[in-house]
Order: sequence, then C-alpha cells, then structure tokens
Amino acid sequence: MLTFQTESWLEAEHEIRVLTPEHWNMLALHKEQIPLDIHWLGYQTNARAGRLHLLTARTEDRKLAGYYVSYIVRHEHYHSTLFGMVDAYYIAPEHRTPTTGIELFMALDEEMRKCGVKCLISTTKLHYDLTPLLERCGWQAAGKTFTKVLV
Repeated sequence: MLTFQTESWLEAEHEIRVLTPEHWNMLALHKEQIPLDIHWLGYQTNARAGRLHLLTARTEDRKLAGYYVSYIVRHEHYHSTLFGMVDAYYIAPEHRTPTTGIELFMALDEEMRKCGVKCLISTTKLHYDLTPLLERCGWQAAGKTFTKVLV
C-alpha cells in the first residue's frame, strides 16, 4: 500500500534522482538525439520560489515509489486562476496495482485544491497511453501534444 503526500522538493530531490533515469528509460522518445540532462538547479530554484509542487508516493517503510511533479502558475490568458501544470509523473513498476494510478490522481486533486489550484493540465504519452485512467479520474481530453526533433 502506498501513501500520497505533498513534500518538499528540496528534501526529496535525492530520492527523485534515483527514480528519474528509470522513468526516462521507460517513456522518453528520441533518446539518441535528446539525452537525459536534468537541470536540478532549476528545480531547486522553482521549489524555493513556491512554483514547484511535489506529490510523493511512498511505501509503508517510507521508500519513494513515485511522484507527480507540477508547476503552480498563473496562465497569461486566465491570470486570476491558478493552474497546476504537469512536469512529470511516475510510479515505479513494482509498486503499480490496478488502483495505484487512481489513487495518485485523486491525491493530486486533493493537494492541488489545498494550494488554490482551479485547473489541472496533464499529459499522457501515446505510446504509453493513460487516457482511460485520466478519464476515469474525471479528466477531459483537450488536445494533443506533438514533438519534432530538429537534426
């Protein structure tokens, strides 16, 4: 069983660094052209400024099993509204159950409400499509994201 809670990025970053390569290997496209090169100082700066939100998933013995990282921002088109915009989310494969994804997204809803967020924006990969999970949790598809690698 996992627990979900908001934590300080600055305190949990060393654990996130362990899971990140596994996450990248599982989901990243264009690995040969775009290597993993995380700007940890940027995350730290955003955390200190209060823009970065970290929801963690932990095991009973407090081991980090996953995370949902988002930015809390005011969108330029809707400046009076706080948005929670996804950066990355991940649950390590050995901790996935039929309900883990639902629990993660429901905990995200609760924690974002506490922060005053009114609208969440997230993504899913087409090659690892979580649309059914997102829809089950009340999310609505609003578009598609495209990428193009320039070589």
